[in-house]
Amino acid sequence: MSQAAEAAHEVREMLRIARHYNQELGDLRLRLREAENGLRLSEQGAQAAPSPWRRRAASPPPTRERMAQVYAEEVRRAGERIEHIRTRRALLDRLLKRLSEVELRIISLRWLDGKSWRAISLRVFICERHCQRIQKQAIETMARALIEEQDGGS
Repeated sequence: MSQAAEAAHEVREMLRIARHYNQELGDLRLRLREAENGLRLSEQGAQAAPSPWRRRAASPPPTRERMAQVYAEEVRRAGERIEHIRTRRALLDRLLKRLSEVELRIISLRWLDGKSWRAISLRVFICERHCQRIQKQAIETMARALIEEQDGGS
């Protein structure tokens, strides 16, 4: 696969998951808060907050140190994922800034709002087929911008 095709595939993948970024960020922030609360409780010596260990009746309760390790690992993983999402979203925002107004509108309606081609064509007053051509052109523009960023950043 050529570099342009790989970049276009990566752009499509970023657009596909972009709709879910805000939901995932909210979920991660909640997990992060819960893990930090559990870490604080384990440091204070309180009994474990609701945790995965409560599901297993046969195993003994974990030690404070083990609880602290588990919660610290959860905090670390959630923080890394949040940073990864922020980085990807910032990259996507930079790529979207390269598009014309019509391209941006079509990409936003299709990928971020999940609209059908029919709904998009009715909103932008362009036939469905031409909307699809504009989307293809926009993805190619974003792919070229992605290649430029990768070449400039390497």
